[in-house]
Amino acid sequence: MGKIVHTHQVAEHSDLDHAIVIDGPMFVVAAGRLVHACAVPTGELQHSMQTASAVRAMCAAPRSASQWAYAIAHKEGVRLVSAQGEAVSELSSQRMLRSLDACGPWLAAAASDGTVELWDLARPLSGTNQPHCSLNGNCGSDGASLCWKGDGAGLAISGRRAAVFDFTGSNPNHPYRKQSSPPAPGWPDSVPRVCMSDGGAQCVAWSPRASPPDAKVSELATVDKEGVVRLWQPWGLPLRKGGVGNPSQPHRMKPQFYTYVKQDAAHPTSEAMEPCVLKWLCEDVVAVGYYSGEIVAWRVAR
Repeated sequence: MGKIVHTHQVAEHSDLDHAIVIDGPMFVVAAGRLVHACAVPTGELQHSMQTASAVRAMCAAPRSASQWAYAIAHKEGVRLVSAQGEAVSELSSQRMLRSLDACGPWLAAAASDGTVELWDLARPLSGTNQPHCSLNGNCGSDGASLCWKGDGAGLAISGRRAAVFDFTGSNPNHPYRKQSSPPAPGWPDSVPRVCMSDGGAQCVAWSPRASPPDAKVSELATVDKEGVVRLWQPWGLPLRKGGVGNPSQPHRMKPQFYTYVKQDAAHPTSEAMEPCVLKWLCEDVVAVGYYSGEIVAWRVAR
């Protein structure tokens, strides 16, 4: 049994809504409008702040970021915060944001309507700090879970069906794709790769593999509301082509690529178990934490 090193109270009689660990080392927690950043392992309070509205999501900055340490989403948008607790920038969003994640120059925010907003923090922001671009997979995305692949090659979002946006610049042909310049490597392809499963995706998580996208390796994990884990190869071929709309009016179609499940596993009891977290422990072991208090890990067959 592990030993409790320190406890820290953010707000009396309040539940913690969000918690992250950032380089420093430090952990940051939020309860309602209150945000506390504490040192590891002492738990000593480093700084605190209060936002104008409840914190909706948090994420740590990538290691390449020098000016900000973490981001918090609230009703007014997204605030970038330094390790000293200073507001570095206020990014504007009019959407109901539910999750954040950052990788390289990109900060991504997912909204309840399935829209993903992207800020390229290496480029100058507009006068109103609006997103540089927005994406929507049109496949029932809910914004509850958002996850970058470690090398920035893909961005996955949860929902009725998980969707992956490609950042490799591969730009595969699609009959409904609007004629435009292909995205450069590091910029998003607006045509999503939709994970075709009726079970949905409550959480999404990428394997920590350091190599480039591999069509032969299952790199993306999802877990549905009944606790079933599914593994996907978003760069696997063939990618079937389809879309949302009336095929007789191809110029109005919203194009999609379809990818299909490669491996799956249920809770060892075979009973439905609601999950609370999905994590890769290493590049070939994926684990699910259940509200029942159990943690189950599977080794992925390669």
